[in-house]
Amino acid sequence: MLKHLSVSSITSWQQCPRKWRLHYIDQLITPTSANLLFGTAFHATVETYVSGLALDEERGTLLECWENAFNETFDKAEQGSGVAWGNETRQSLFNDGRTLVTTTATARTIAELVPALDVHGRPMVERYFEVMVPGVGVPLIGYVDLILPPRESGGPLRLVDLKTASRNWAAGKADASPQGILYTWAMRQLGMTVEDEFSYYVFNRNKPTAPSQEIARVTPERIAWHLRALREVWTGIRAGVFPPGSDMGWWCTSGMCEHWEACHAVADDPTQ
Repeated sequence: MLKHLSVSSITSWQQCPRKWRLHYIDQLITPTSANLLFGTAFHATVETYVSGLALDEERGTLLECWENAFNETFDKAEQGSGVAWGNETRQSLFNDGRTLVTTTATARTIAELVPALDVHGRPMVERYFEVMVPGVGVPLIGYVDLILPPRESGGPLRLVDLKTASRNWAAGKADASPQGILYTWAMRQLGMTVEDEFSYYVFNRNKPTAPSQEIARVTPERIAWHLRALREVWTGIRAGVFPPGSDMGWWCTSGMCEHWEACHAVADDPTQ
């Protein structure tokens, strides 16, 4: 039984309802993408490091944080469902991360992302939210990577998401993404005063310079559009019909979709 929706779940359904069913309903277990694990390890690295800065605690250098997070993340995956390496190796991914965190411009930017402290004195990193959306039967959940202090005393807090990528983002991608819009809306539903701009810091593995800061501008119109899209996804899920995506984009290949073989096995079975 479906217990919640997330932005990644919504995006997956919009790309390919059949892929969504195989993952969220059938719960097929597949190896985890090495690139996804790289992002997980990088998130943990930054969040550990900046939490130490916020608390004025010594938590090691960025490189030490990377080594610990990388080994913990990949060891766990290899002992679990396995890793889909693609063209990568464990050493190549570790080296990419090491280059990122030891690049002066990258390290300087990370050091500026010091989170705010909550009322209990805890750094505001990986903040979980769960909110109900009108017209949707399960809650929307998510984690905000970083919540930064106001630019001025008494001002709104700033929401930040960390991304790793192999290329720079295309113009307009931040504004088109549902994540920043829905996360901002959700935190406001929980009573938090936050800016109308949601920041993505995009760290390019292939160009280890200062990360680009991509801004999503949160407007009432964009909030309404994405909430409507979310309700449409929920309607599709409740209908119980999960066709393959009509737009076979880059994700619909054996190298990019972890459910490609299972999906095509279904497609070849006239009873499915």
